Amino acid sequence: MKKALVFMLSFFIFITSLSLTTLENASAASKPKLYTWSFDAVDPNTNLVLIMIKNKSDKDIVIQPQAYLFDADYEEYDRDLQLIKVSSKNKVSTLKKQIIKKNKSADVWFKVKGNKTWYDGDSRIYFYYKYNNKKYKKIISSHDNDYKALDDDY
Repeated sequence: MKKALVFMLSFFIFITSLSLTTLENASAASKPKLYTWSFDAVDPNTNLVLIMIKNKSDKDIVIQPQAYLFDADYEEYDRDLQLIKVSSKNKVSTLKKQIIKKNKSADVWFKVKGNKTWYDGDSRIYFYYKYNNKKYKKIISSHDNDYKALDDDY
């Protein structure tokens, strides 16, 4: 009887530790890992914004169509952005989403909605993406090109 109890207790501890390890690994694997890069050049009359994204996550990410450009100094330069595709012939078309496969990189273009605006290294770009059916917000500027983790749940 004592051996059976010891065996059951040992088995329970083994199963519990296995479950905890699996949960920890699943939790770590489900986090998005994006590296972003943006320009720091000054453009006082911009209507397009380009960012580069490297998806080092375990799954694809889906860039959402809405984004925002915030000027560090003047609120009147803040603008809504729309996800677009720029063809090799410089033709612009609106996108509903852009998929970046796991372990791949992509250029992501946004068009300024409304009037052209000021862009410089202090400008911040807020964009949204989905990873594993969860929506996230990413905030970047050229100062964040060192790949700081700025992901927030949306």
